[in-house]
Amino acid sequence: AEFDFFQYGQVVGEALKDHIVGGSDQCLTLVQNGTIALANYINSNNSFSGLPQSLQPCTSNVLDSTLDLSTYYSSIFGNFQGVVQYNLEGSSPTVAQLCETITNQTEPLAALAAATALFEDNISACVQSSFQDDYIDAYLSNTSFSAPDCNLDCSSDRQWIYQSCNSFGFFQTTTSAGVQTPFSAFDIVNVTTAGIAVCAAAFGDNTYSGPHRAGDDSSLASNEKFGARYFLTANVTFVNGNLDPWHSLSIVNASDPFYEAGGAQQVTSPSVDIVEINGTAHCRDMYAPNAFQAIGINDTTPVIWAHARISENIK
Repeated sequence: AEFDFFQYGQVVGEALKDHIVGGSDQCLTLVQNGTIALANYINSNNSFSGLPQSLQPCTSNVLDSTLDLSTYYSSIFGNFQGVVQYNLEGSSPTVAQLCETITNQTEPLAALAAATALFEDNISACVQSSFQDDYIDAYLSNTSFSAPDCNLDCSSDRQWIYQSCNSFGFFQTTTSAGVQTPFSAFDIVNVTTAGIAVCAAAFGDNTYSGPHRAGDDSSLASNEKFGARYFLTANVTFVNGNLDPWHSLSIVNASDPFYEAGGAQQVTSPSVDIVEINGTAHCRDMYAPNAFQAIGINDTTPVIWAHARISENIK
């Protein structure tokens, strides 16, 4: 568990430059320079006037509210988050498609605008930017349970955020001291605006300051209770895609750039098997073999290897 989950943005950057999934250094550079250009423009002009239509906020007076401006930047960041987390798992665009759109442009701000336009329809060609209307009211205020037969339409946003507020954090920020991501220019998206303010508004607790901490205040209580990366249980397989942003907080190979990221030491028993799937995203191993073949996405060699390894481990 981690209150300030800044590593998420780092992995997004890794995916945007990964040739295996259609990324490139040019794609990453254009995105990073585009976010810098956007933030500099808004800060210098104190206005969105003159920006491309796809980068216009959907609501007025965004600059009058820190939370609205954070929501605006979070919406742009969120587009890239979704692409990377669910890459090649049936949703569109993929990282390759996104980077193709980006690298068709030569100017960074135009590249960011073109990428953002992929997520907007002709009716609402703008960026969601109201903290209250577009986030709290739209996703977190409804206290009713979804119907029993809701299937894939079930709503769990409020439950997830409640768990995050109380136990795990996982608030995906764009900035942390000494850490560079493609979205670091959006430095207003921090644990205060993306975490504390969300929890306070969603659950009416204006005294909220973060997830529960251990008795000695040295760590989050959930890390103390569940052991963080200290995992000595036998015969467990840890599976991660190395381009899944969530793998950065998991138990991974020592060669992984995010090994022990966040400072929690990794200790496992000899029978723990770590399976990292190269070039894959979130929970890819949990889909059946050839699950996406009908839409033209074949299982990669690493996915086939992972399925075989997991099957062998559970025999």
